[in-house]
Amino acid sequence: MKKGVILFAVTLLAGLVAGFLRTLQLAFAFDGKTQLLNPHPSTTFLLWTVGVFAVAAVWLSAKYPKYEPGETNKPPAPWLVIEIAACASLLFSCGYGLYGLGESFHAVILIFNLLGVFAAFSILVAAVYTCRGVLTAGTGFYYTVPVFWCCFALVLDFWSHSANPVILSFVFMMFSLIFLAVSAHAAAGYLFGRQRSRRSLAYCAFGLFFSLMTLVSLVLYPFFEDSEAIVKVTAVTPGDLAKLGFMVLHLGALFYALISGALRKPELSEEARSEDALMPEAVEAADDSAGAAEIE
Repeated sequence: MKKGVILFAVTLLAGLVAGFLRTLQLAFAFDGKTQLLNPHPSTTFLLWTVGVFAVAAVWLSAKYPKYEPGETNKPPAPWLVIEIAACASLLFSCGYGLYGLGESFHAVILIFNLLGVFAAFSILVAAVYTCRGVLTAGTGFYYTVPVFWCCFALVLDFWSHSANPVILSFVFMMFSLIFLAVSAHAAAGYLFGRQRSRRSLAYCAFGLFFSLMTLVSLVLYPFFEDSEAIVKVTAVTPGDLAKLGFMVLHLGALFYALISGALRKPELSEEARSEDALMPEAVEAADDSAGAAEIE
């Protein structure tokens, strides 16, 4: 637990620092007319921050104790509040996207936002089950739904930036989506009996770091640039900010659930195992095997 808390604190601090450096990069390292990247110290410092954080995250994750089955630790009520806030943020982002279809309709955008609404409700259901301690493969399915939304978001991101030669103007958002997807997949793995605690923590750390960096930079950027020049590098909208807010909050909640053991399925007691053995399916299987032995 202690190593996980240290990793969480390092992730938050590094994300805030990287967000400030990313703001400086957006404001001073990009040419306002050509949108090309000019040499600037902010880019060097930002890349060094990402590199140092990557090493620290992998090292701290490797120090975290391996997963051991045991009784579930239900997360406290504030955890559920954070998940509700995350889903409300995603719903606002999707609503904003659907509202914009009134001006220019596009079927792909419609499907993407409807999938986002489905993801938000799935996360809410999973969060409620987690708080109740009802952890099954069914709960794990709800945690996998955001993966599909992330994949769709990556397709749209490629669609938007496929002709952009400046990778550093959009790659951090892509990393956020990628690590959000693998974090959700890793969290679901706990409930399908495929837990990978150290890897899951590292995924959450990277996802939270890149999402926080991107969110902070988009919030601070207007204070570093003239209102006339704010446009093409970030093209930020309230929907974009809400989407990033969802990613930061949801990843933070997943992070806490992992380090506190809230996603661990309880180990079956001897009594529960004996009850399982008396289930009709188990009895029928035992009879079948006994019959097969007699035939032999």
